[in-house]
Amino acid sequence: MTVSGESARAQPHEILPPYINRSATETHWRLALGLSFALFVYGFAFALFAPFLLLMFAIPPAALLLLVIWALPQSHREPPTATVVALFWGFFVSLVLWPNYLALSLTGLPWITIIRITGIPLMFLLLICVSISKEFRARTSAVLNAVPLIWMLVTSFAVLQLLSIALSHAMSAYVFLRPGRAEHWAAVLWVMALLLCGIGLVEKHMGHVPWADHIPSFLKIQDDTVLKILKGGARSATGIYRVQSTLSTSLGFSEYLALTMPFILQFIGGSYSAWVRLAAAASVPLVVYLVVLTDSRLGAVGCGLALLIYPLLWALQRQRKGKGRVLGPLVTYLYPLFFVGSIAISLFSARIRARILGNGPQDFSNLSRIEQWKMGIPKIIANPIGHGIGVGADALGYRTPAGVLTIDSYYLVLLLEYGVIGFAIWCSLIGLSIFYAGKYGMNYKGESRDLAFLVPTSLALFNFFVIKSVFAQQDNHPLVFIMMGMVVALIYRMRQGAQAAAPVASQSKTAGAKRLWRAGTRITA
Repeated sequence: MTVSGESARAQPHEILPPYINRSATETHWRLALGLSFALFVYGFAFALFAPFLLLMFAIPPAALLLLVIWALPQSHREPPTATVVALFWGFFVSLVLWPNYLALSLTGLPWITIIRITGIPLMFLLLICVSISKEFRARTSAVLNAVPLIWMLVTSFAVLQLLSIALSHAMSAYVFLRPGRAEHWAAVLWVMALLLCGIGLVEKHMGHVPWADHIPSFLKIQDDTVLKILKGGARSATGIYRVQSTLSTSLGFSEYLALTMPFILQFIGGSYSAWVRLAAAASVPLVVYLVVLTDSRLGAVGCGLALLIYPLLWALQRQRKGKGRVLGPLVTYLYPLFFVGSIAISLFSARIRARILGNGPQDFSNLSRIEQWKMGIPKIIANPIGHGIGVGADALGYRTPAGVLTIDSYYLVLLLEYGVIGFAIWCSLIGLSIFYAGKYGMNYKGESRDLAFLVPTSLALFNFFVIKSVFAQQDNHPLVFIMMGMVVALIYRMRQGAQAAAPVASQSKTAGAKRLWRAGTRITA
């Protein structure tokens, strides 16, 4: 039996369920013609300007890829969250343990680093999960809305940066929903700090990073900056070598150790076995010693703040939980003496004062930072909306005596690149994260070791906020955005637990009132 042409055209074709079939007559020919012309211009421009403007030419394919992900059909199957979580842990570990300057370098392409190998698939898989799973979208949205101001500020800053920071924030918020993952993350952070300290000790003995002479040819990058990192550095006034471990500078290594210190202290003060507490206590002097080997004041300040503030927070938290009727109040009442004594020692001990405030060898750093602010403030006033991403050092125009263009304070970078609005958004983002983590952490009276990490996270973010006033590099920024996602996830879990406990408490009160009424009735009778 034959079918006429008109009836054949009327028959539906095999298509995916969420899509509809459109006949060729509905396609606008002008759109096809315009697209063909745009592709011709794109190809001609690529042949003319590549490989010098590869980033610009990558925008249309990236936009098409995002469009394809957005158009994916809804699936009732489980999204690939297990793969996403595995990539998250791979990204986190490689961020710390693998030197970012050991990478594949192909002509015309950016460095293919381990972070990009794990981070880019992580980003796209996260987008796929958001696109195909209604349940994933609802769960992630509920978590982020636990503290909506944080994700709004993260998104605003991400728009300014034109990067995917908001996605990494959402990913960490989802990862830490499962109980125990925050504790595991802190433990991995601690173990990696010990590994970096071991590398730092070997590096101090050798006078350069241990792998400097053993890099495979396919991972070698012929770049002056990389060669300088492999050679190592020393303070010009003293000539003392400054360890840097897997990070690109000794300052970045010192910052990482300062961010880790509050979590190590939590393993000492938390509900852990004696072996865990002893191991954490033994880690503290090792971390402090490696900070000394970095010859970095910002790490000394960060570790000092953690050691100074955490005991007070620990004692107040124990009092609120009704624990330690003697130890908690004793630490609280003796804390002013401890605080004043610590400040006095840091001021009157020449060695400690030099580590924190600096002395002769650090005078040049102090003067250079003052000079940079003097040069930067007029330029900020003249252009309060910012000069653009990545041009802060050029806009400032400050050079060291060796002729190196540099900028030290991340606050100054924000003001010069993102303007006053970007600076205000960033400060609000960090400030709110510190506030919410501290507020919920101090008010928590439960026994979950996982949720107890809100307090050290708040202290780590406070350390980061202080350090950024004198350190502009962004090696550890992904760790901080992971912490922000963890804060949001833990607060969400606390609120869910409180909502679940509320009906139980209400039922117990009602049952108690009924029992009281029955007892009163019997007595009256």
